[in-house]
Amino acid sequence: MYLANHNLKVANLPLLPEIPVPKEIYDVPKNKLIGLTTTISKLTDIRNNRLQALGLPEGSNYASIARIQGEINYANTIFEVLECPVINVDNRSIEEIAMLIQKKIRSSSSASFFSIPDIQMEVCLIT
Repeated sequence: MYLANHNLKVANLPLLPEIPVPKEIYDVPKNKLIGLTTTISKLTDIRNNRLQALGLPEGSNYASIARIQGEINYANTIFEVLECPVINVDNRSIEEIAMLIQKKIRSSSSASFFSIPDIQMEVCLIT
């Protein structure tokens, strides 16, 4: 939403080990992909807080360190395969993250759009 308010068309692709990456993502120009990541401790804190806010019991697989480590390892593997730059979003505001994304977009060789199937966008964030 924040980047859309800056007139950027952006897609977000969440990465989960159980869900294959859409084959179309491999056709996206490399300069249009940006990986977003965080640390295990930060994501564990976020997920435990989310469980608590929802009134769910702690100790679920969703917030386990092993699960989160696996997800981050999977994401890093995908980032390497796609050869995309990665931004660590730990302790950064939405505005700061958006500024870093905009810098990467501006530094890319082309400001053109691409499509995944029928959606035109300028950048795809992989999280």
